[in-house]
Amino acid sequence: MKLLAKSDGTTLEQHIRDTLEVLEQLKERFGGIDEDFWQIVRKALVLHDLGKAHKDFQAKLRGQRSQWRRQRHEIFSLPFVLGADLPRQIRDLVFHIVAFHHKNVQELRQAFDFYEDDDDFDMSDTDLEDESVFEAEFKKVPVEIVKGIAENFGVSVSTVVLDGLRKKVVKYARADGGIDKWLDLTLLAGAFKHCDHLGSGGILQLSQVNESDFKFLDSFELYSHQRQAAQVKGNLILTAPTGSGKTETALLWLRNQLSQRRGNVFYVLPYTASINAMYHRLNKVFRDKVAVVHGKLDSFLEFQFDEDDKFDSRREVKEQFRSLVHPIKVVTPFQLLKHIFMVKGYEKGLFDLKGSYLIFDEIHAYDADVFAQIMVLLEVAIKYFDARVLVMTATLPGILRAEIESVLGDFQTVKADKQLYDSFTRHRVRLIDGLIEDNLDKIQQDLDKGKKVLVVCNTVAKAQQVYQMLEADDKLLLHGGFNEEDRNLKEQQLKVRESQLLVGTQAIEVSLDIDYDVLYSEVAPLDALLQRFGRVNRRRSKGIATCYVFRQRSESDKFIYSNEEAINRTIQILEQNEEERDGIIYEADLQRFIDFVYNQWDEEQRSVFEHRKNSLLDVITIWLKPFEPNQRSEEDFYRQFDGIKVLPVELKQQYLEFLEQGNYVRAEALKVSLRQRRFFKLLNDGLIKKQLYALNIERETNFKDEKPIKIKIETLHLKYDHELGLLNEPVSDDIETDQFL
Repeated sequence: MKLLAKSDGTTLEQHIRDTLEVLEQLKERFGGIDEDFWQIVRKALVLHDLGKAHKDFQAKLRGQRSQWRRQRHEIFSLPFVLGADLPRQIRDLVFHIVAFHHKNVQELRQAFDFYEDDDDFDMSDTDLEDESVFEAEFKKVPVEIVKGIAENFGVSVSTVVLDGLRKKVVKYARADGGIDKWLDLTLLAGAFKHCDHLGSGGILQLSQVNESDFKFLDSFELYSHQRQAAQVKGNLILTAPTGSGKTETALLWLRNQLSQRRGNVFYVLPYTASINAMYHRLNKVFRDKVAVVHGKLDSFLEFQFDEDDKFDSRREVKEQFRSLVHPIKVVTPFQLLKHIFMVKGYEKGLFDLKGSYLIFDEIHAYDADVFAQIMVLLEVAIKYFDARVLVMTATLPGILRAEIESVLGDFQTVKADKQLYDSFTRHRVRLIDGLIEDNLDKIQQDLDKGKKVLVVCNTVAKAQQVYQMLEADDKLLLHGGFNEEDRNLKEQQLKVRESQLLVGTQAIEVSLDIDYDVLYSEVAPLDALLQRFGRVNRRRSKGIATCYVFRQRSESDKFIYSNEEAINRTIQILEQNEEERDGIIYEADLQRFIDFVYNQWDEEQRSVFEHRKNSLLDVITIWLKPFEPNQRSEEDFYRQFDGIKVLPVELKQQYLEFLEQGNYVRAEALKVSLRQRRFFKLLNDGLIKKQLYALNIERETNFKDEKPIKIKIETLHLKYDHELGLLNEPVSDDIETDQFL
């Protein structure tokens, strides 16, 4: 009878063969790693599951009665590792990989403690009174058959060693951490886990980026900065106007890098909307070699599939996006940063960085805390993982550029030429006295003339107010107070047809491909205003378009933009430009404008930056140790995301219907996200209620409980409108159903 590796009938030999097939695929993806590394991973793959040959584990896989209890199969693989004909140093590496390939160090120590309790085992059939429980259990492993399997894959096991297994685990547990000490084992463990997980999932083919994938670039007439970037080998800082083909420039740079050495590609953007848009753009030319990974991936996939598509298809795509199947990933920086924080699974994530290519766009968009984390990521990726980095920017404050340059080490700079900058002159900025709500007549006049008008406010409440007071046959409101379902629908609507009037908050700044005739905006820091300007006359087909900025700030604006000096200096430089250049914004002047507004670090921001950078560097360089997730660091990582999702009570019935259908993603997409401060205020005011609901869950398994399942839901008792979003108006308490307990 063949030995099994999985309950689906996959044999042990077939599973090993599958993992080795993935290994060969990884070797193609990671071109800069030497053969000795791969040979160590190969030996670990051959040996890692041999302990599954245990008689009781085999019975368990076959659905038969067994005495397996709470044992771990990897423990029974370890005697074969220690008895393998391997040099001591390699044997130790393989031992650690095999020992901890499922459980972390502390969990495996507890698994060994299981054998100290003889009461859990029947020792009546042991030959020797002093025989240990583990030795007795190991007799249930067909040693010679297992040795033969290893031999079939080229790994010779002369004997088995039963002594000292727990001692080696304990010794490892007590060892100090640090990236200099454990980097090699971390990378080996990451590569091994990829092979094991992909092999187990039957994913044996990994996509590769080839020279032919870049052929579409040959049809472009290149700007000078694009030609220069295409020749750069190594790290690069690119400065070019928005809309001047920075994405194509990045791909030209990438083409040159990949021609010399293969590696994973990470295209890093700050916002979900821009990531989704970039995914669609790249996927058109790289044909299913691109994945998107961000915190709203479930929702993104839900709206990419038709209702008739199976749930399993979405789940499979999600798993592939998160794995190494696709060589190009479009991500938020947090998808990479979590590995620096040593969040569970970090060994695979850090291995992914080995020889990788990191393309950062809109790097100016982060606050001091996140920017510090990105600097640590870049420093570690370059120094320890031999990554290459491209930073692209239209305007980057000099104080931030200096930090980037310090971590890149060796790098080149490429900048668009003056002629190109001059050709991108497309905006005139006029400053207007007063508040935006005091000047609605002026905005309405442009609407009445048939102009496409973009209005950007700093708060949701102000955007809602302005939207309701302006009149247009075709108008749309977009801000962060919508749930994911309505937000997705509105963005899809904008892709099909741009509304004559679009009102929103800074959510509009984020990579929406829209092109309006005129802008009216509340005042904001210059970098935010520049993003707003970029949504007007985007394609440079309207001559010089006017962008109006209101000088006066609302009191609530200070909660959005707290750096009052940056606001004042923004107004000052725009006033100066209006006097000297009639308000026309010349792209070549923008760097000077930005450096004027952000001429030095804000003292508080500098403190935040330095503290985060130093503390995070300590995490990865001093505490890194494979198979030991850093719980305190992990908590620190997740504490950054202070959005709390709650369900508007008016959407409760639809939410419950989605749950009963088993459509959990659509159900979650009905929730709105609140900042922690606002969440707790509403909770204290009795406007957020924790409630129990009873419902029958239907899933694709056709299983249905006779008794209803009780689900806890936090409902928000403020009005929600599909056109306006979340309103600051309480709803009555009579919106309940029979399903409320």
